[in-house]
Amino acid sequence: MKKKILVVVMGVAMLYSCSSENSNDSVADSIPISVELPNAPSELIRVPSVNDSKNLRFMWTDNSSDETGFKIERKVNSGPYEVFQNLSANIVDFTFSNLAANTTYSYRICSYNNKGNSIFYSNEYTVSTDIDRNAYTNIKIGSQIWMKENYTVTKYKNGDIIPKMQQGQAVLTSTGYVLWSSLKDFGAYMNSGSSTTSVNYSNFYNWYAVNDSRGLAPEGWHIPTKEDWNILQEYLGGSLVAGGKMKMESSSWRNPNIGATNISDFSGLPSGYFKFNGTASGSTAAENGASSYFWSSTEFDSQQAYNYRLRYDSTSLIESYVQGMTIRCIKN
Repeated sequence: MKKKILVVVMGVAMLYSCSSENSNDSVADSIPISVELPNAPSELIRVPSVNDSKNLRFMWTDNSSDETGFKIERKVNSGPYEVFQNLSANIVDFTFSNLAANTTYSYRICSYNNKGNSIFYSNEYTVSTDIDRNAYTNIKIGSQIWMKENYTVTKYKNGDIIPKMQQGQAVLTSTGYVLWSSLKDFGAYMNSGSSTTSVNYSNFYNWYAVNDSRGLAPEGWHIPTKEDWNILQEYLGGSLVAGGKMKMESSSWRNPNIGATNISDFSGLPSGYFKFNGTASGSTAAENGASSYFWSSTEFDSQQAYNYRLRYDSTSLIESYVQGMTIRCIKN
């Protein structure tokens, strides 16, 4: 009686045919039949696109010379992986469009030929979208999952539009000019433009937008609390060194960008903040290239909350109190 044994070594499937009629038979007496499967692709990454956060451009490394093509598999929210796209051989990038709002997508890729699929897959890459269909990369830092890009939503969770203010704009009321940080009946945001070094460089929000009961973060996410930020900095070795591990080694930062390693993959860039001077000039950008400020949802007083700062001249993640800042969301 013949039986077959499949052994996989370094991507090569060895199919052995051997006899079980004689207990003295061994694998050494068997005849191997080599089945060459392609090597799996690797280093699946997202390519930053200026002013294009609703499409995803991925690239990967082709590690095989004998593939017929690639299969891109996608998982939507908590569903199963399914083949989403078949690509020809030697293709190493692809752009995904028409993403749905408030949805989490995970992607992975295998190669294939006429013998079958590669034994392994590439790394998995996960993104989540907001109500505007902007896509944010999910990164795991310790026990937490953060968004890798600054938040740029323009609507509350229920679809209501967040008023947009321009740099140098204040609201004229019966008592004079009122800064958008002090508008107690609605939140507001400003936009700093874009950067060639990141996706969705920055929107800046006032405290009333952050604290609005309609909510800013997508389903399953929230604006980090003071406790969330403290957990992050402790995981990264404490407040004195966490900042360096969160900053990108980028020319966008002023020199010297002290201690920037980005080993956390947080990928902090210098968005600065908007300050308010109490006049018709309204608000102006501050600390361009020098710092990044991020909101927490833990209230400090009636107009603002605790926030956290990265700086070009420090390795620290510093607790601070300013207005007009960026947001990073964290998974519930």
